Amino acid sequence: MAKKTNKTDHVLNLLSTGEEMADTTNSAVVTTEEANHELADAIKESLEQEAGVEQEESLMKTPKNYVVINVMEQLVKDNVRYYMDKLEMCTCPRCTVDVMALSLTRLDAKYVVAKKEEVSPLLNYYSRKYEGNISIELMKAGRQVMETPHHADN
Repeated sequence: MAKKTNKTDHVLNLLSTGEEMADTTNSAVVTTEEANHELADAIKESLEQEAGVEQEESLMKTPKNYVVINVMEQLVKDNVRYYMDKLEMCTCPRCTVDVMALSLTRLDAKYVVAKKEEVSPLLNYYSRKYEGNISIELMKAGRQVMETPHHADN
């Protein structure tokens, strides 16, 4: 392993202890694995303190039964097959995701936070509220994909 220079010794000491070293002009120290581990632990601890481990603690206090949902994405996923069948178009995986992507691009995103047990009633509410917009965009996207499909014909 390479030898540490006086400057390296000084910087590492500052990082690990925060204290100035006494005269280090003539010291050349070869590090051992034990010293490396101690130094690494000290640096890690220092960085964790600077980064604020408090953030991790606050995340742990958040109830785990909440979820973030993109309502539009979920409603488009639920309805895409229905509208593709209505248009009598190809329902291969590529055409399906193309229709979904085009539809979602044109629809405004709608994110909500809810408890896991409240997701179904929320989706029911929003499906009625956005039913018209979703059906229009799914039909437009379906027609566009039908005109220029990207799947490989086998």
